[in-house]
This record gives sequence, structure tokens and C-alpha cells, in this order.
Amino acid sequence: MARVAGGVLQCPVFGKDDVHATLLRSGLSYERAGWMAHHLITMLAQNQLQAGQSAILDSVTAHQKMRDDWAHLAEREGAVFRGVECVCSDPDLHRARLTGRGETIPGWRAIQWEDVAEVASRYEPWAGEHLVLDGAQPLELARKALRAYLRNGSIGPPAQALPSQ
Repeated sequence: MARVAGGVLQCPVFGKDDVHATLLRSGLSYERAGWMAHHLITMLAQNQLQAGQSAILDSVTAHQKMRDDWAHLAEREGAVFRGVECVCSDPDLHRARLTGRGETIPGWRAIQWEDVAEVASRYEPWAGEHLVLDGAQPLELARKALRAYLRNGSIGPPAQALPSQ
């Protein structure tokens, strides 16, 4: 979805996992590299916004403070923050997709179901308006909802609760 958003806005996508993997390859510990990756993509977004351009930040952001930091950054730079939360309401489908995915980023180990459970155990619910996309719904419906949200900020019923097919 981050790549779809980057295409809609014609702007770069800064992925926390890409940066995290790069920092791990340089010898940093997993936890230290994770926080550094968050700070680095935030700085990259700030540079984009200061140049009058948009940026997509792709990260789980398990903590509301991270989301608030990005919203405040956008406000300080005169930009609009549009939060998007991707979920999967079907745990079996989520697990099957995860299992079949393998390594997606060089130097980044394949995510295991236990990793998802660990993040879920500390995941803080989103506060404030944002778009929720459910990975159990048809992909084209999610793309359509994302495009509408990014273009005009409209969440509306189709974006919040995509109909099953």
C-alpha cells in the first residue's frame, strides 16, 4: 500500500524496514537499528516537506507517539498528515501470506508469525482520524479507498469497512 500511495502522490516511499536492514548490515543491534531507522525516515520526510514535497513513511508505528511525531512534523512544515493503518481481520489468511512471503529485503530476515504476535502485544490503538485498510478485503477495493483518502481526505464508509466479496 505504501508503494501505491507513493504512486498516487508521485513521491518517495521511505520504508523503516529497508533502513533497519541497512543498519543491521552495518553491525548495529536489532533494537538500536530499529529506533535509528525510525529517526532516519523521519528526518528524510522532514527534508522532503521542507522542499515542498510529499513523502510516504512506511512503518508499523506500534506506538501512538510515533504517529503523533509525524503528524506534528507535517503540521510544523505546513503539510497534511494522512495516517493509514493496514490490518488483516482474517488471522489464517494473514499467517498464510506471511508464511509464503519469504525474505523481502536483503539482510532482513523473513518475518515470522511470532514476530507479528510480539508487535501485536505492544501495539497501541490509533487515536484520531485515519484510514483503516483490511488486507482480507479485495486488493482493488483497498487501493481505491487509499487513492480517495490521499486525494481528498475522505474516509467514508467504503474506506473504513470495505465490503466482502
